[in-house]
Amino acid sequence: MTEQRARTAEGDAATAVVLEIFRVNGLVLADGNRLAVAEGLTAARWQVLGAVALAGRPLTVPQIARRMGLTRQAVQESVNRLLAEALVEARDNLDHRRSPLIGLTELGSQKYTAIDQRQSR
Repeated sequence: MTEQRARTAEGDAATAVVLEIFRVNGLVLADGNRLAVAEGLTAARWQVLGAVALAGRPLTVPQIARRMGLTRQAVQESVNRLLAEALVEARDNLDHRRSPLIGLTELGSQKYTAIDQRQSR
């Protein structure tokens, strides 16, 4: 049997902060979806477009995941959808043949810019 430790005021405060962060994250994602829907996107796909747009150059899926604090698998799923919608394109990566560089297409850039402008207002 494991020993159960007494809760502390500090531990309760940390728990309250974490729960509030989770709540705010949910609100931000919901608002992101609301902003992105006009362009036929989700907050997750907007986030991937944003990572590439803000980098100013194509990135690999693992690079996008690290920059956005997401899993590689989640980013790959979004990238696959963005590829199908012709919003990004996969380019050869001379440094790693199995990890293509993901770049914005003109349409992807336009959609990202439209959402970015909506968000900044």
